[in-house]
Amino acid sequence: MRVAPSLCQAYKGVTASDLYERYHGEGGQSRLELDLAVASEMADQVNEAVSEAKGKRDAKGMVSRRNQRRQAAAQVVSDDEALQLLNDAGIID
Repeated sequence: MRVAPSLCQAYKGVTASDLYERYHGEGGQSRLELDLAVASEMADQVNEAVSEAKGKRDAKGMVSRRNQRRQAAAQVVSDDEALQLLNDAGIID
């Protein structure tokens, strides 16, 4: 089983000799299994985040989201307008 590349990729800066020292000897198998589970979970989270981000890169979607933000910003009443509305309604003097 080739685990060194996946573990070195998951834990940046770890060399193959570091892995040998960590997993060789008593309890090494347990540590290896735990590290492989963590590395697998990390890879799954990265893949999930990448796949979600890919859907947001289409140009039509970007333009649509930008236009929605612009509409929302245009609908916001400015402070001066809000004070004028309250004054006209007789709520404040």
